[in-house]
Amino acid sequence: MSDEGLRSRILEGGAFLAVRKAIGIAVSLGGMLLLTRWIGAHQYGTFATISGIWIYVSDLCINGMNACLIREGESGGRKPLDLAFTSILAASGAAAALGAALSPLIGDWLRNPDLVWPFAAMLAALPLNALQIPAMAVLERELRFRQIALIEMNAQLLYYGVALGLAASGFGVWAPVAGCLAQGAATTALGLFHSKYRPAFHWDAALFARMFRYGFGHTVSSRIMGLRSLVAPLLVGRFVGPEGVAFVALGVRLVESLGFAGAAIQRITFAVLAKIRQEPARVESAMNQALLAQVLAIAPFFAGFSAVAPWAISVFFGSDWTDVLRLYPYMTIVCFAASIFSVHVNILYALGRNAAVIRFHLLHIALFAGTAAALVPIAGLMGYAAAELASLLSYAAVHTPVSRLYRMRYANAFLFAAACVPCLFSSYLPLPWGALLFAPLLLLVTAPSPRRELLRMGMQAFKFR
Repeated sequence: MSDEGLRSRILEGGAFLAVRKAIGIAVSLGGMLLLTRWIGAHQYGTFATISGIWIYVSDLCINGMNACLIREGESGGRKPLDLAFTSILAASGAAAALGAALSPLIGDWLRNPDLVWPFAAMLAALPLNALQIPAMAVLERELRFRQIALIEMNAQLLYYGVALGLAASGFGVWAPVAGCLAQGAATTALGLFHSKYRPAFHWDAALFARMFRYGFGHTVSSRIMGLRSLVAPLLVGRFVGPEGVAFVALGVRLVESLGFAGAAIQRITFAVLAKIRQEPARVESAMNQALLAQVLAIAPFFAGFSAVAPWAISVFFGSDWTDVLRLYPYMTIVCFAASIFSVHVNILYALGRNAAVIRFHLLHIALFAGTAAALVPIAGLMGYAAAELASLLSYAAVHTPVSRLYRMRYANAFLFAAACVPCLFSSYLPLPWGALLFAPLLLLVTAPSPRRELLRMGMQAFKFR
């Protein structure tokens, strides 16, 4: 595929994913608003705990097979797809049985017996991954992001339809659990339909060893980072309670929702870099363009929400949720860093240099979880915020191996990100003093050179062929 053809596929796919994410924001925030109001902070925190643990276990069972299938492309035919189905099914079945047996112990540790049966129900759905992963990998490696966007949007709508219907009827934590089960089933069914993949059992020891080696390296690195999602359920849940987990979960959801455009770029980066990984000049050019694109994609939404956050949280979620405002700036700063350096992580994965990513993730989680373990029992939610800041030091570890391969130009990306940081803390000060924190960003975007750069990138983004 030519540079121009690849570029057109990237932009078109990114546009579909960005639109899907934009619609998802409206659906997610609106649905989350009603869900949190109807089931309350305690029940929502219980669900967030269940969901965080479930996602972690689910990714362990997948063992990086999705990334392996995308990287392999169509060269292997059906065998890798069927082998992935077989291995994920076996791992998911074993994990579901073990997790259900351990769920009472988890409830005791978190001092929250309400999560035992909902957690067991979520675990029962783990084997769906065996069908879903190969089907979605077919679509993703073919860059069929339009179908992916439609599948995810319809599944999300079903989630909130089920969850809100049950929440309004007083089902508490079971409402979002049932919504998740419906969402997983819909994603699997639609993925199978669009990909035309039909599962079959297959075993090839040599092929499994090769896929397992790549997948294991990918899983180890990503699941080390995935330990982040367990800090809130296991530490905040124990020392602050389910309400604290709910505040963290809402903050994470807000940051993820507002970062929808950056997530769309990140989503396609791995597939694209995997295609051009043998061409260093193209890789370097694509990566340096992506650095600034990532920041510009998320900065307007994070800064804009900062201006209305105190009013929005209080009016839409209620005064009981204002503690989220204390966490939002710290989570957003880390999101900026993660967006920029996601480019580095993706090229390392595409090149098969999983060990470098593992080292980065080990340092990241050691800083984050270690700081949280030390400070959450003492400072509560602000201890969690301090852990977010401590994790920033780890990004030097992912810069080093990439800088040995490519010349990275950070100046513009770091400048725009730094200009956004003061306004993130505007909710900490009363008006009009809080408004003054937007001055650095306003000065930057009105300066001639940054304005020209914004215009240039905007024109590129909408120039479809």
